[in-house]
Amino acid sequence: MPTLGSLNAELAPIAEDVSARVSDIFEQCPHLAGFTVQDVSALPESVRPQGVEEGLAVTDLAIYPLVSREQCQTIYESLSLALLELICDRPGAKEFLPGRTFARSVH
Repeated sequence: MPTLGSLNAELAPIAEDVSARVSDIFEQCPHLAGFTVQDVSALPESVRPQGVEEGLAVTDLAIYPLVSREQCQTIYESLSLALLELICDRPGAKEFLPGRTFARSVH
């Protein structure tokens, strides 16, 4: 009996796709040095976003060199939107991302 192919054979494995998308994020945000993605339920109550009980949160946002508060907010919003788009495009990323830290590679 022939082996059935994957319905999503044209998609890269999650790890490769996440790596490519995160590289794009760092390219679009030159001041972004790194960040961590965590499951909201794993965060201490004192640092959870108010009224949010489940989902993912970007934490440990590192920006260098320092920028204004407004620029920092713009970077955070761009990062959050890019991760949301990734999760919408690749639902498996929602399970892959929590607990991972991403850092800009310096050559």
